[in-house]
Amino acid sequence: MSVSQRRLRRSLALPLAGAALLALELTAHARPATPPSRARVELAGLQPALARLSRAYAPDGASAPLRPRLLERGAVQRLLSLSARDLSARAGCITVTLLAHPDASYYVLLGGDGTEERLSSTAGLVQVARCGERRQELQGLRVGVRSPRLILEGLLTRSQRPVPAADAVLQERRDAAPRGLPAPEPPLVAGPLPARLAAARQAAEVAGATHVELVPLAHGLRAGSVPVDVAAGCHTFRLLARPPRQAAERIDLDAELYDDAGRLLSSDVTESPDARVEGCVGTPRRLWLKVRGAPTGEDVTLLRASWPLPAGWPDDWPEAVQGRVAHVARESGQRGLARRPVFERLGGHGAWRLPVPARRSGCYVAVLTPWDDAELEAGSLEALAGAAPSVAPFDPDVGSAWVAYCAHGQRSVTLRVTAFGPRARWLLAVWPAAEQRSEAALP
Repeated sequence: MSVSQRRLRRSLALPLAGAALLALELTAHARPATPPSRARVELAGLQPALARLSRAYAPDGASAPLRPRLLERGAVQRLLSLSARDLSARAGCITVTLLAHPDASYYVLLGGDGTEERLSSTAGLVQVARCGERRQELQGLRVGVRSPRLILEGLLTRSQRPVPAADAVLQERRDAAPRGLPAPEPPLVAGPLPARLAAARQAAEVAGATHVELVPLAHGLRAGSVPVDVAAGCHTFRLLARPPRQAAERIDLDAELYDDAGRLLSSDVTESPDARVEGCVGTPRRLWLKVRGAPTGEDVTLLRASWPLPAGWPDDWPEAVQGRVAHVARESGQRGLARRPVFERLGGHGAWRLPVPARRSGCYVAVLTPWDDAELEAGSLEALAGAAPSVAPFDPDVGSAWVAYCAHGQRSVTLRVTAFGPRARWLLAVWPAAEQRSEAALP
């Protein structure tokens, strides 16, 4: 053994021995292990199957896991955002494999311009492959859930030629007999249409809508998508059908709202004779409303409500930024966002710590959103104020994150931003809260 090897062995001996003693001490005083949650057990059961698929596809291409998701009945989420490199390559295939518990039931939606394709899961498995120019069809891939709740894992495979079918690798999925869902619970009984319309109108007016109107949507216009021209601001579209005439009749009205670029802004696929979707835009534009499930040959009533954009926002904010911040203002109920922000900062990929001036007794709202057409693949916003910091993860489906915090006697509060993605550019804006409450009343 050389001199350098003996020195290295002696230098490691004490830390290793200390670590062993610490491990023994922790073991002696450890509490009984907490049983893993059902979601963790289910997720652990899916990962070996995805690993088998990844190994089977390795000779043909490279595979990457998709982010696990916990989804509930009625949810419709966009799963995939392909890079420009994926879409610009002339040749090659992209395969998306989704996996859930064999008893789970969900479906995948492709398209959104009237040529929509729906693929239902079999034994918890759905696989979609597109090659060449047809890879564009995967850009708007969304998943809808029929089961009460499920964990969804996925695998994205890039290859030069189509890969083997997933059920050829996972024989247990192919051999699994279809398991039907339990009998659905009876739907809620819908009241008379005039009473529901009056209640919806009153709710919009109480929420401060500046324009509310009823529009009869003729059944002949519901083939495909209906164009809706809107002004800058936030808009809610509530569709109402007549109640069932018989106990056995079921009316399930679903709606989706798209922008003029084909991006899904909002969807409602719950089992109900009513559907509600909404969207916020920074400039006048045309949106597209898609309706399904209306009674054959009958009209549907559309209640349309609008809220204008605040007048105090900076003029140099892009339209996309104004739309996303307006959505936060509507969803959060923070009326202070209607004014000009007291702090703004632009940033990019990485982790940032930003000191923001504050009044000692002041409370604030901070919003993180991508700048213009930039994209954040992941990130978070955290306010380091008080004993319990406020943290909000960035939600790609919503396009923003926001936190409310108070200074707790400090003249400056540090906001921590994490943003990841090759095209990560963001805006952080801070407003005083509309109503200043005492520190003891804050969550």
